[in-house]
Amino acid sequence: MLPNLDALRTFAVLLVLADHVLETLASLDGGSFHPFDRSLGRLGVLLFFVHTCFVLMRSLERGEGSGWTLARAFYVRRAFRIYPLAIVCVLGVVAAGVPARPWEEFRFPDAFDLASNLLLVMNLTASPEVLVPLWSLPVELQMYALLPAVFLIARSRDPARLGAIYLLSLGAALALPLLSPRFGMVAYAPCFLAGVVGYALTGRLAPRIPAWAWLPFLGALASVFVALEKAAGGHHVPMQAAACLAVGAAIPAFAQSTQAALNRVTHAVAKYSYGIYLFHLPALWLAFYRLPLESRLAQSVVALVVLATLTIGGYHLIEAPMIRRGARISQRFAQGWIAR
Repeated sequence: MLPNLDALRTFAVLLVLADHVLETLASLDGGSFHPFDRSLGRLGVLLFFVHTCFVLMRSLERGEGSGWTLARAFYVRRAFRIYPLAIVCVLGVVAAGVPARPWEEFRFPDAFDLASNLLLVMNLTASPEVLVPLWSLPVELQMYALLPAVFLIARSRDPARLGAIYLLSLGAALALPLLSPRFGMVAYAPCFLAGVVGYALTGRLAPRIPAWAWLPFLGALASVFVALEKAAGGHHVPMQAAACLAVGAAIPAFAQSTQAALNRVTHAVAKYSYGIYLFHLPALWLAFYRLPLESRLAQSVVALVVLATLTIGGYHLIEAPMIRRGARISQRFAQGWIAR
């Protein structure tokens, strides 16, 4: 893994965490958090999309087989990567009575909505998420369906083909959600394609920008994005696409970090980032709303301890074993078809 990608994933999950921490604190004081309300978290998710797509393009490049063999192995790995911890999270928050947001009341889902959350198809069934961060997982899974085909186009690194597919994704993002809310996930297609752009530019762009400027670049982009979203009065598809394209195109332009201490920290946070993403709201709810803690310091410490426990435990007990299981199954599929 490239150190700068770990830093990008760390930055993304910390944006989501910061947004929800600040919203939680604001709700306790009877107010709301502005002007960053939801903008920081939304940008964090968008950067996840860029990072994930870039990494998956590289993964497909290393994969065995071609065509359906390659695609099937890819789908198996992603299913074992996403579903197990998400299912545990959904069942856990429902059993514990954790609300979708810490400051809201818990509403027990009916059987249909629970099934939609377990299958991660809430955007298709119009079911409410049992936990707010889950909204992005159906979008991610549905985009995965197209990535092997996109990879076959992108691996040639033909600028004309890549430009055409990016413009097609941008047009679909602007038009299709107007036809039906169930096409809402298409609004994020350019964000995923920004990762493909970064992958295609790797090797074509010399990494001339010094590594120390990577995190300041991301910080500056976040500041501009939040300010423009506030001015636009809400989420803006072209602005989201532009921010993601800037990050995707910048990935190969920066030299990789050689700061050992920083790289260890970002690698650790990136490693546990999926658990942080899923479990930070339950941790905030327990520490700030459920337990009888008086001071903000005590609440913050408990939230951090609970989050670390759930995240590290979830990774080593569920996430990592299932990732290894998915890798073994997909490898058997690939080897079996190659043998034929």
